[in-house]
Amino acid sequence: MPVLTNQQRTWLGVAVQNKGRLTTKKAVKKQLAEYIRRREKTAVAFKSMSLPDTDYDQIKDGLTHADGLANAGNLKAAYKYLETIKVLAKGHASGRGDLIAVDTIRNETDNIGRLFGQQVYEINQAKAAVIDLLGQIEAAPKAGDLATLHEALTFRKNFIAEEARLRTAHQNATQICNTAAAAILPRNIVPRLDQLDKDIAAVKVTGRGKEIESYEKRLATMRAKLAEERGFYNQPVYVRNYPDDQLADFERALNACKSLEKWQNRDGEDVIADDKTDAIRSGLTPLDAKALKALKALKARIEAEEGRMQRAADAIQAQYDHDQIVLADTSTGAYTVPPELPKFVAADTLDDLANGIVIANVISDVDAATIATRAAKSLRDFITDANSDPHEIFDLTLMHPKDLKAAIARDVLGTTNPDDWTPSQIDMLDQALAEAQRSLAANLPNTVSADGNTLTIGGKDYSEPQILKQGGNGKATKYTAADGTSVVVKTPFSNQPRELEDQRRKLAYEMEAHHRAMEGRDPLATDSAIVEMLGAARGEDGSLFMIMEEMDGGDLDDLNAVMSAASRSGMIPEEARQAIALGNLLGAVEGLKELERQGLVHHDIKGENVMMTSDGKIKIIDYGEASFVDNTGKITEFHGGTTPGFEDPGVFQDPSHDTKVDVFAISGMLQSLVGDLYPDDSFGESRMESGVLGRLIAACRDPDPAKRPSLDAILQSALATSFETDFNPENVKELQAASADFASQATGVSGAVDLVDMATKLSAVTVGNLGDPMKLKNAQVAVVYLEEKARKLDVEGKEDPDSFLTSGREELAALRKEIGIIQIEIIKPMLDDAVEHGKDAYETAIDDTNLKFDISIKGKIRNVTLKQAIVERDKLVTNIEDGRQRMIALLNASKAPEGLGPLLDRFNAAVTEADEQRKDMDKAIYDAVGPDAKFFLAKVKMEKAAEPFGPTGNPESEEGVEDKGGFEELKSNFMTDNIREELKEKSAG
Repeated sequence: MPVLTNQQRTWLGVAVQNKGRLTTKKAVKKQLAEYIRRREKTAVAFKSMSLPDTDYDQIKDGLTHADGLANAGNLKAAYKYLETIKVLAKGHASGRGDLIAVDTIRNETDNIGRLFGQQVYEINQAKAAVIDLLGQIEAAPKAGDLATLHEALTFRKNFIAEEARLRTAHQNATQICNTAAAAILPRNIVPRLDQLDKDIAAVKVTGRGKEIESYEKRLATMRAKLAEERGFYNQPVYVRNYPDDQLADFERALNACKSLEKWQNRDGEDVIADDKTDAIRSGLTPLDAKALKALKALKARIEAEEGRMQRAADAIQAQYDHDQIVLADTSTGAYTVPPELPKFVAADTLDDLANGIVIANVISDVDAATIATRAAKSLRDFITDANSDPHEIFDLTLMHPKDLKAAIARDVLGTTNPDDWTPSQIDMLDQALAEAQRSLAANLPNTVSADGNTLTIGGKDYSEPQILKQGGNGKATKYTAADGTSVVVKTPFSNQPRELEDQRRKLAYEMEAHHRAMEGRDPLATDSAIVEMLGAARGEDGSLFMIMEEMDGGDLDDLNAVMSAASRSGMIPEEARQAIALGNLLGAVEGLKELERQGLVHHDIKGENVMMTSDGKIKIIDYGEASFVDNTGKITEFHGGTTPGFEDPGVFQDPSHDTKVDVFAISGMLQSLVGDLYPDDSFGESRMESGVLGRLIAACRDPDPAKRPSLDAILQSALATSFETDFNPENVKELQAASADFASQATGVSGAVDLVDMATKLSAVTVGNLGDPMKLKNAQVAVVYLEEKARKLDVEGKEDPDSFLTSGREELAALRKEIGIIQIEIIKPMLDDAVEHGKDAYETAIDDTNLKFDISIKGKIRNVTLKQAIVERDKLVTNIEDGRQRMIALLNASKAPEGLGPLLDRFNAAVTEADEQRKDMDKAIYDAVGPDAKFFLAKVKMEKAAEPFGPTGNPESEEGVEDKGGFEELKSNFMTDNIREELKEKSAG
């Protein structure tokens, strides 16, 4: 009896149990053997059948039924049941088998064998290429096995040079595997084998099994080969992945060749030292004067470095101790919430509009017109009345058309419920509302023309609208007056009527909160961080316009992007970029203190909502989510709609909060400062492991708002104090103003970039984010996005080195290469072209004798050309410098002249006055030239302001961050503590 399968053993067990003791197990086994024999023959015939048909289904169901009888232990019945379906299956298969010639089977077996042999050969060649490469590396000498440190380092250096060839060989092996994998499917071997199996089975049914026995064995051999290594010879995915599967071993082998750890850890008699090491270790050979001098110099450098490191450690500890004390101040600053402003009372103004008119379900056209005229006149009289409260007029400006219509209905009809109005009354109300709207648009202090092209503020006209930004929440448009002054107007924007109405209500809320915040400002303060809202205007259709001062320096996000591009392009040193970013952020914290003094929570503090003037002043905008605390010092209503990563996530669970939620936003801005394009919104975590920056971020993100540091604590933290120590405040202030001016000119810089060419060098995602035409800001945002991905990948690589070796390192290299390409081939040429055009425009303006403007020279107004103005300006700069040098000479004189104090005061006053004249001249020159020349002048001014912050670096290469000086650093790592001590002893002797 053949070896039984598990299923057949089950059949036997059940059959024996059912037969009872009178029937021997041997007899049951015989029945089972008969059933298995008959079933196999039936199955062979069944397998050899062609396409499924009625017979096919009948035989398939019959086999299933027969197995069911066997499962029940009734082997005899199962055997008999097979009789019928065996005849049917064999007849069907025999009919087909008679048609199949042995030559057909032989030819097909030969064809499949030839194709499969070629396939096995190619795959084995691909596999061998990878194995051979790995064997080469593993057989290579190891740096750590060499006799001396010098030999080890020399070998390592040579091997690193050879590594590129080995990596190329690995890439070639990968390509061979890919080619072999690609050839598997077109050969279609498995389906042909399956069909040939059926043909052989059909022929065997006809009794010609001996004739095809050899072909059947060949097929069985091929089947066995196919099954090797999880189907390696027939699964493209396994072949294609084979090099990657071996990549970790490949990387480990490479690292083993380069590693010097084994040499470093060697000790004892087996260490063969070179001459210098022998002289140092044993002292058998006296050192000559030159070697001793070199060792003493090395000792001095080591001691200096140890001293520097100790001082650095002391400074870090001092900063930590400082923050432990300072950041413990978690108080909320004292505040005085400004009172709510007077509201427009519609009932007082729109009083008795229907006087003398009988209000009925049907209102005549004459009566409707009279009511509309009275409503318009009442509003006009209220606006033009000198005794009317400006705050009430402002509130009237914000009034929604639906609310104005309801106010008229309350006075005329006595009900504000539209269900109570008749069609005639509705027509009357619509007519009255239209007249009221026209009256408001014409008589309010600020007006907008019907086409939106002209804005009038207090009688002064502004035109030439230029859209600055446009998005889902509205748009910002710049209007310019004849004298060159500009304002920015914010209006709702949406293509959806319902959404547009929502945006209008949000803008009205924002203007109300902004207006109240402006009224709450300190009247004695000379400047404010709350952007100046110049007023509100209303269109004839009830549309709303918010008028603000122009923030011509842009927002902090734009500024940081431009400054990063300037730093990477070599215009300013990296230290200057850091000083600008941190100085502006601390300025934003100062601005938040002004809001805190009013008990005002902004709720949407981020770089986009912190603006700058072109002279570097910080202003906070967008009060659409802002709220004032109540008499308990808390806010219990939250509008939502803020920015993840900047908004405290706790307010969504507990709406009761105070000004400390804006401290959380500071942590988001700090994260953006160090390169996170999108800060996370987690509690109490910092992506900086330590240091003043990481410590401050973590403190600002404490889950308990009451434990977050106060705004004063942030300004006194080690981050802020070290900033003030590292950088001269006056230099930072000048640099901030110059950078804001440059950014205002550079944000709109764009360039023509061949996106088809870029598509061959950059990923599709990166190219899609660049835009066409491409702006400098878009390119810089793409760089920051790629840097953040690279940073995360680097962190993941340290956590999972094996995964990083096989895939992460290549991805990281690709990201860095993309960063370099954008920097070198897009951003730098874009800036260089803008500078070149600006320089040409400036030189053209200098030679233009028709370009004249007024400047003050020694108190007199003169109309001069640009060239004459520059000459006078240079004279003034020389005089200022001479005056400063004379003051320095007086202070350093060995004998002070009489009346030194008053004399210095006069010199200082003269120098200060001259410097103010110089600033006026700079502004006049700057205003006189065109935008291209302004960009060039702004760039020159920024570079001059950045000089105190150190030399500029070279633009980054396409390779991104490289391992600079890695070989020298590696050698220094092997100067162990023991060797250092021996060097000290020898040099001291």
